Amino acid sequence: MRMDLLKTMKAVVGILVVSFVIWGYQSLPVSRTLAAEEKNLSQEVEVNMDGVILVNVKGPETLFVNIIDTSNNKIVVRQKVLKSGSISKLKGFTPGTYTVKSESYDGVSKLSQFTIGYNVTITKAMLMPQTPENLFISAMKNGEYNVLTASVDLIPGEETTVNFKLYDPLGELVKEANGNKLKDEIIYKFRLKETDVIQGVYTIKAHAIKYGNLSSTVKQNIKASDIKAPQPVTPVISNLRINPKGYCEFDFSSKSKLNTMYVYDSNNKQVQRSIVKPAVGVTAEFIPGTYSIYIEAKDDEFNTLKRSTAAICKITAKHALPPTPGLVNSKVSVGVFKDNNDDVVSFQTAVPYYSDEGKYFVQIIAPNGKEIGKGYTHKSNETAEVRIDVELAKLTISGQYTFVIKGEKFKSQSNAYTTKVSLKMPLPDLFWTAKSQN
Repeated sequence: MRMDLLKTMKAVVGILVVSFVIWGYQSLPVSRTLAAEEKNLSQEVEVNMDGVILVNVKGPETLFVNIIDTSNNKIVVRQKVLKSGSISKLKGFTPGTYTVKSESYDGVSKLSQFTIGYNVTITKAMLMPQTPENLFISAMKNGEYNVLTASVDLIPGEETTVNFKLYDPLGELVKEANGNKLKDEIIYKFRLKETDVIQGVYTIKAHAIKYGNLSSTVKQNIKASDIKAPQPVTPVISNLRINPKGYCEFDFSSKSKLNTMYVYDSNNKQVQRSIVKPAVGVTAEFIPGTYSIYIEAKDDEFNTLKRSTAAICKITAKHALPPTPGLVNSKVSVGVFKDNNDDVVSFQTAVPYYSDEGKYFVQIIAPNGKEIGKGYTHKSNETAEVRIDVELAKLTISGQYTFVIKGEKFKSQSNAYTTKVSLKMPLPDLFWTAKSQN
């Protein structure tokens, strides 16, 4: 009886030990899975129109994407993910259904966790290229070359290329090349030397390629005699006018991005060349005379040139007159300044800016009638300014110091405008006084 009881107790203990070992072995992956779930292993999957599987995996440890062919339950792709959150692009699949499972692998424990499988379907239509549409050929002469440009409508997706082939009138293949995407088209430019062109009909064929699959072929013909030099649209000058300061202004229209203005005097000598932008042109200031203005347009693609007809601008002596200071809208401001311990005194003049050629000549006259300084104005924003520094040692006489201001243009001077500032010598260490025309 005791022997049977002992055997029974041993059997129960053995069962408990075995059960504990089995439970402990099974609990490891379970606890590992719970820990991994806390770290949020996840995947987002989609298939685009080209049959490319896009997988965004987020999670810990080393990450992989597994693609399983459901027809035989075999892994056909196991690709390492660069980093959590990056998108893996997988392609090259045959039509069928595939299961996507992302994996997080711990290199220490040698254990993996997986996402729930996500099924995707790759169809035959995704892998076949679309036939190119609206094949168009344009041809132009460009120097010693004939340029034939072939274009088709842009085909959606990233995996399709369009192949163009050029055949001569004898049916011989001249060249083939894959096109380039340009906005809403796919284009290619064939360049033929003028000396290599055969009279007759040239043919361009185009077909699309996707994963090695070919679409139907489309073709278009062009006669060699239709290849002509491009003729850019002639620019047109209109509404010519001369502003009060002697600038010739005009409106012009042009289809080209690059437009150059040429100006010639009555002796046909070029006096100005400058780049201008539509739709207004302005010349420099010129001495009295008659001037011819042209706009030359450069074709954006073939670099050929086309000139407008001449616009005639007549500059009179009145247009070339120098500016006169002190008139209405020509307010004059003057001032005298001295800073602490400076050994110079600054006589400053400011008048409204007139034009590039229209400057002002300023003289400073002491009470004894002697000139103690002079200078020309320079542009400063919307004013013409000059600062004339006079040595303090020269300023010994109290009285009225005179600013003599003359407009000057093309070496011709206007009548003088004068204004006076009263100074009492010696000047204090820090001094300033100013006045403006009312």
